[in-house]
Amino acid sequence: MKKYFERNPRIAGLFLVTISLILGKFYMWDVVVAAQAHADNVSVSMKLVLFSIMFFLFGIFLSITGPFGDQMMRAAPGSRKLSLIGWIAVIIVCAVSFAGYFAFQHYIESFGYKF
Repeated sequence: MKKYFERNPRIAGLFLVTISLILGKFYMWDVVVAAQAHADNVSVSMKLVLFSIMFFLFGIFLSITGPFGDQMMRAAPGSRKLSLIGWIAVIIVCAVSFAGYFAFQHYIESFGYKF
């Protein structure tokens, strides 16, 4: 399956988007629904919220750019090392993911829950 995704970055991107939507449903959407229903206890998993956002962003990027985006992120064709653009993209995606997590946490806290 790994070789298949290396040859088809758009399919890998769609796979990442699918995984992110599944994670988002269980660890973000269900938490919001429970908070809106004034559940006794609501918990947020930082790692899974971050992964959901990261997978979504990288998945959309790969789905849109395809092989061009995949080559742009790599140091050399077929290499597993990131290029400078790849590292910048990783840093930006991580920063956006952390901002998304803290915004999500703030939204849940607006219902009166404390973390």
